[in-house]
Amino acid sequence: MTITEIHFDGADYQPTLDQQRLTGQLDTIRLIMLDQRWHTVDDIVAKTRFPANSVQAQLRNLRKPRFGGYQVEKRRVTDTGLYEYRLGHSHYYAEQPKPQTVTITISREDAKWMLENRYLSFDAFQQLRKALGA
Repeated sequence: MTITEIHFDGADYQPTLDQQRLTGQLDTIRLIMLDQRWHTVDDIVAKTRFPANSVQAQLRNLRKPRFGGYQVEKRRVTDTGLYEYRLGHSHYYAEQPKPQTVTITISREDAKWMLENRYLSFDAFQQLRKALGA
């Protein structure tokens, strides 16, 4: 999926402010879930540092046809209402799209700003931290 293919909406949605952030969240959570293992919302929050409400919203989005139409399975873990989620196959892709490698050049100042503001997918965030020695 490309950014132009993904369409978010909602009463508070502002494309210029939210499109890139929400697309990054969705892609990061989708990549985590592609391992087809069970994950709690807290597990995903710990890996991504995204707010729990955002993780829950993106898990719901993954079920929608415009976001891949994935089967998102859910099972109760404890009597307290803790659930785990697992990504099943997509109704729209015979096989999962393979991650692409992209090389970009940015200034060290911009890279630090991107790290401080969490303006990247989780994998890109980790790679940039490593490159900067942070």
